[in-house]
Amino acid sequence: MPLVASVDGTVQFIKQPGVSLKPGDVFGILSLDDPDRVNHAKPLEGQLPKMGLPSVVGSESQQQPNFGIDILNNILDGYDTQAIIASALKDVVDVMRNAKLFFSEASAVLSVLSGRIPGKLEDSLRATIENVKAKTNPIEIPATRIRKLLETYIERNIRAQDRTMFRDPPAPLVDVVDRHKSCPQFPEWDVFANLPSRCESTEKLFGGSIEARPPQGANKNKLVLYLLDMIETSGSSFNSFDSKLNTALQELAALQSRRVFSGYLYNVDPMRFTLGSCTSAPSTPSLAGDVGADNRRQGSVSDLTYILGQNQSRPVRHGAIAWLSDFKSLTNGFAKVTASLPLFNPEELSRRHGPENQAHKVLNLAKAILALRGVRRVSFDLWRKGQYPSYFTLRDVAEVWQEEEAICNIEPALAAQLELSRLSNYNLIPCFVENPQIHIYHAVAREIPVESRFLVRALIRPGRIRGNMRMSEYLFSETDRLVTGILDALEVLSAQYRHSDCNHIAMNSLHNLTLTFDEVVQTISGFIGAMERDCNVIPICYIIDNVSGFILNFHTYQEIVPNKASTILKSFGEKGPLHLQPVNQPYPTKESLPPKRYQAHSVGTTYVYDFPDLLGKALHNHWLARRVLDPSMKIPQSLPKSKELVLDENEELQEVDCTPGNNNCGMGRSIAVIANDITYKIGSFGPQEDHFFHADPHYARSRGLPRVYLSASSDARIGLAEEALDLFSVAWNDPSDVDVTKGVKYLYLTHEAFLKINEKSAESVRTTEITEDGERRHMLTNIIGLQDGLGVECLKGSGLIAGETSRAYDDIVTIMLVTARSLGIGAYLVRLGQRAAQVEGQPIIFTGAPALNKVLGRKVYTLNLQLGGTQIMHKNGVSHLTASSDLEGVTRIIHTETWDRDITYVHPKGPYDPRWFIEGKVDETTPEWLSGFFDKRSSQETLSGWAQTVVCITPSLT
Repeated sequence: MPLVASVDGTVQFIKQPGVSLKPGDVFGILSLDDPDRVNHAKPLEGQLPKMGLPSVVGSESQQQPNFGIDILNNILDGYDTQAIIASALKDVVDVMRNAKLFFSEASAVLSVLSGRIPGKLEDSLRATIENVKAKTNPIEIPATRIRKLLETYIERNIRAQDRTMFRDPPAPLVDVVDRHKSCPQFPEWDVFANLPSRCESTEKLFGGSIEARPPQGANKNKLVLYLLDMIETSGSSFNSFDSKLNTALQELAALQSRRVFSGYLYNVDPMRFTLGSCTSAPSTPSLAGDVGADNRRQGSVSDLTYILGQNQSRPVRHGAIAWLSDFKSLTNGFAKVTASLPLFNPEELSRRHGPENQAHKVLNLAKAILALRGVRRVSFDLWRKGQYPSYFTLRDVAEVWQEEEAICNIEPALAAQLELSRLSNYNLIPCFVENPQIHIYHAVAREIPVESRFLVRALIRPGRIRGNMRMSEYLFSETDRLVTGILDALEVLSAQYRHSDCNHIAMNSLHNLTLTFDEVVQTISGFIGAMERDCNVIPICYIIDNVSGFILNFHTYQEIVPNKASTILKSFGEKGPLHLQPVNQPYPTKESLPPKRYQAHSVGTTYVYDFPDLLGKALHNHWLARRVLDPSMKIPQSLPKSKELVLDENEELQEVDCTPGNNNCGMGRSIAVIANDITYKIGSFGPQEDHFFHADPHYARSRGLPRVYLSASSDARIGLAEEALDLFSVAWNDPSDVDVTKGVKYLYLTHEAFLKINEKSAESVRTTEITEDGERRHMLTNIIGLQDGLGVECLKGSGLIAGETSRAYDDIVTIMLVTARSLGIGAYLVRLGQRAAQVEGQPIIFTGAPALNKVLGRKVYTLNLQLGGTQIMHKNGVSHLTASSDLEGVTRIIHTETWDRDITYVHPKGPYDPRWFIEGKVDETTPEWLSGFFDKRSSQETLSGWAQTVVCITPSLT
């Protein structure tokens, strides 16, 4: 890009050609031949024009408090706006005490939640809010009603394993309710309670020094005094307000006291360094990466070190290491080892951390010694000749010293590198392996006990690099060796814990690697773009996942420290799911999607919500193949764009952005793709699915869209009345219940079970009351069920959707992909759609092998693939194409588009291959390509296993 100067001069370049530039870099200096031609800036002589507010204040009630709150926050941040403190406080109080504020905020939140929560729940919440709002003087906040309404809906309509995920979308509405409920007479105090906390965060920057103090400190103090005056004149007890207001004010008082007290410590400092001939404690080398920190904590521990550390934010920790030949020596010398530790001061611990943190109470033989020295943890290193050392760590748990198995066989100084705090959402069971660098934990979720996985932590230890081996090669070899060992260990452990999936591996390097970012990227992934090299040590986090089984996702993050209190992840390039998230946040438990993916993979198909990504992968591969023929083509950055269609209250399809897995019926649609969700009632068709399936092809036909059906069905649904499943009893023909082969006399409900079912619905079952063996029983004559779609009504929609599929074939392009077993009506729909691609191992059948064997009277078939596998359906022309995987199947679907073009091939008089007409051929006399009707090497032959004398080809034309 040329840079043109408007005046003449001489250019002196500072940057070399070809180097990368960052914003603000100076790459050259222009020396003008005539310096007088430069236009210099002049001081403003007039007045600045009148300006309005920096942002427009909305007219809605929920928008008005933000302007006044921003002014108060600016005052606490140090901006000079003292003239409007009183007016800003008054405006916030007036707006917050407006009775319409709650209803305005609640309506705004519900508008955002519309489409993300069920329509029935949304209507109930709006009705509750509107009923209270319609009163003459609506001062009541319907907090209890809203909470009860939410909990009742969740209990009745949401399964137990999905309730945690369901509560996330309505959380903003619950926050609004709780905020207005906490102090209904003085609603502004919930907002004002955050102001002292903000003031405290600013004051902490200057609390340790009496010199560095912002000039606008008096404004902040004035605002806090205004708040205290309002508390005093409000007529309410101070203790009745939110406890966080109390806490913030107490911390502010402590900061002020510390600042005042620091002025009296100046004369004490010389006394600390006048003992002996040395003027300061001998120092040790500083730790890297902690620039500007107080280095006194890194000095040697002497008699005065404990006194020096009292005024610092972090305590000085002490430890003792001793080498003993056997346990007998430990028994005799334990007191001598602990004597090297300073005496424990309970009052000092209480002063630092609060009265609730008391000294540990140890119940063993060394109770008095350990209590005297304040020991919190004891580690034993056992050394045996010819064996790797064993490490055992004991900690006081519930007044009993117990082994901490989570850090067994790891050096005590390296235990923190495992980051076990991130595993707090799980109950951990250590699984010991031979490799001491690998630590494997079988984790069971605390809230969902059925969820289990392996969490692996591995440490990359420093090694000696020999010869000309590069650091990147060392990193590759070490990680490859560790990952191989981890996978071998997991293969052995998987036999013991069979239901563990979504396992997690984390590796941490114990030393700094002299590598640039480019070298790390090439070693780990091999395809992430290059970035500018930096000689500083940069902590990098790589996250690799492959949830669908076909698409490998790489996410790269840099660990940054926005403040001393936390470390967060910042994405390189495209933002990943952990962008700006804390580094040490606990790993979340598996949500609803991983179990559903596992359920879909167990039957040999892909989870229905992963097909859009699968389609994008196939499109990307297709673009790469076309780019080989035409290198000038540019691949789009974002290929698939999809919307989900759902039925609204008017039974019409509407486009929405829903979270995957929140569908409430077994059919889904993305663009013009109809799919069975095999994780929802095994992909069966019920009345709701039939109605939805009928609406989708009509949607495609009315818009002229190609229609793709991803078949993974299990025929019409035969359901169970789950409300009676756990309550019924059996009356056997053999009353002694010894010989159950004599059959069942009848099914019945006890009187208590009958009353429980009647509480839900009296129409769920029909019974006849009898008395047998002195017991009052209700004999079951009919089981109807609470839900619709449990019986023969599931069959009535089969003809409806079959007819719609036939009409779709006549009007638009229809393509079928058998991605899992297709039974009954699912197989019929595949046949009616005509153009079908079948994945290997997925049968197309109307009746299964066990049912046919019963009809035939003997075991003729052993597998469903013998009836509807590719060797049957493809050879007989039912399946046009076959694929080895879902990705290949989606790729086959993409290769179905056609166009017009010039043709240079002319058939000879003798015999020829008709395929040459379609895709062309190389001239036999010259290497020139003779084009056919369609693109070169783009044809895809279908029905190749059926009639050998007939050629059926689906080519492409660009």
